[in-house]
Amino acid sequence: MRTVANETRDWARAFVELDFGFDADVNRAVAALEEALARMAADPRVSRICWKHPSYLAGTSSAPGLTSYGCAAKVTAAKLGDVARVIRQYALEALDQASVSVSSPTYLGGVA
Repeated sequence: MRTVANETRDWARAFVELDFGFDADVNRAVAALEEALARMAADPRVSRICWKHPSYLAGTSSAPGLTSYGCAAKVTAAKLGDVARVIRQYALEALDQASVSVSSPTYLGGVA
């Protein structure tokens, strides 16, 4: 054993990446993600373990024909997976209600 880490000590960033086709209505997608993250921030399962208000990040995908947006939250490290699941849940529900299709969301989280 070379390294011992206490993952309950520090913070982590829970990050879920969502891929959209270039033909997707990005304004509608962003509005849905903003709504989802605001609802998530008010969720008692998340609000007590988030260090910062959740946010979304624009970016580009390495896959041809797709653009990516990410939803992230700074959280207690031990709750990283739990928060990532809640992010996915809120984001996919809001995007579905807004009639915005998304490919499979990808969880990209880790201790920072």
